[in-house]
Amino acid sequence: MRNIVLFVLILSLLLASACLKRNNPLDPSGNAGIGAAPENVSNLVCVGSVASNPQKFVRLNWDVNSDETTSGYYVYRGFSYNSDFARVGTVESNTGQFIHTETNGVPVMPGRYWYQVSGFKDHYDPDSGQYWGRLEGRRTSPAYVEVK
Repeated sequence: MRNIVLFVLILSLLLASACLKRNNPLDPSGNAGIGAAPENVSNLVCVGSVASNPQKFVRLNWDVNSDETTSGYYVYRGFSYNSDFARVGTVESNTGQFIHTETNGVPVMPGRYWYQVSGFKDHYDPDSGQYWGRLEGRRTSPAYVEVK
């Protein structure tokens, strides 16, 4: 009997939570004005500086998305393919290039890195013009680069 009551209680909670009203203005499922999420970024290529260059950097290039779905890009770096990735840059325009030289006072050092890029779209309330925020798309697969 106790198991039946517990089962009914859990089932009731699940059914009730499925009927919750969505109030996130950036949720494409709950707000028809948002449209689709930003397009996936494609053709990410990373090139690291050579040993003879004293200024270490990583240059990233990718195919530019359409202006309708993308306002800019986030750039992430990790230390292995499956590591956690930290945001190391923001490209505030719809251009397909970023040069990573330094992040928060920490320069790029010789080593092996993995990068990811995602597109984002700025959204505003169509009636009031109030800024809702940025809707971020999926990140690319990690791209490997070696800085010498």
